Amino acid sequence: IMSIYISEPERALSLLNKAEALGTMSLSTINDLRSMSYRTLYMNKISYEYARKSYISDSISNNNPQHLLKMIVSLAELSYLLSEYEESLRYASQGIELAQKTGDRKAEGKLLFSIGENKRILSLKKEGYQYINQAIELLQKTQDIEEMAIPVGYTDQQYAYTYSKMAYAAFMTQQYSQAEKYFDQYRKTKMASTPDGKYDATPYLLITKRFQEVLDNCEDFKKVLRQQDT
Repeated sequence: IMSIYISEPERALSLLNKAEALGTMSLSTINDLRSMSYRTLYMNKISYEYARKSYISDSISNNNPQHLLKMIVSLAELSYLLSEYEESLRYASQGIELAQKTGDRKAEGKLLFSIGENKRILSLKKEGYQYINQAIELLQKTQDIEEMAIPVGYTDQQYAYTYSKMAYAAFMTQQYSQAEKYFDQYRKTKMASTPDGKYDATPYLLITKRFQEVLDNCEDFKKVLRQQDT
């Protein structure tokens, strides 16, 4: 199911219904995969609802902190996409502590970026950029930034997100050539052609003054919102 939820989300959802009926997977995992499938379909409200169900299951069982952290990251991102910035900020702040406790730098970096982006939207730009800089510094603490940020088993969606952030981070530290290389890697992902993927590219496009691309992406996103659940 993990291999088809982007290319065949409807089929993935059908298989998940069968898995639930047969009891072959945990409900937390099923709802997580449902959330990812609906997000691929740009049905972010439903995606949020299933991510929330998975989060609650993990919180009650309290036996899989890594998956709980994954759901917190998802909820922070989905809340942001639904323009629930304060809620997104709460999830991201909650997740930072767990990411540090479990030593998950990838999740910590994503959550720091999330906090920064939310604070910028909430007119706390100075604090927002401070969190974004923390995320950049976190990436720079390892000698091999790419090895740390792109582990084996990452999905296309995670590749797109991480490469777009790494491009932004490299540009902010005046590594312009490296920034373009990371952005080229981002463009090679399937996710880069989707509305969510295009959204991930926005910070880099803005900082490199590619304003027309930002406007084009916004138009594409508006078209999807007219057709799908927002």
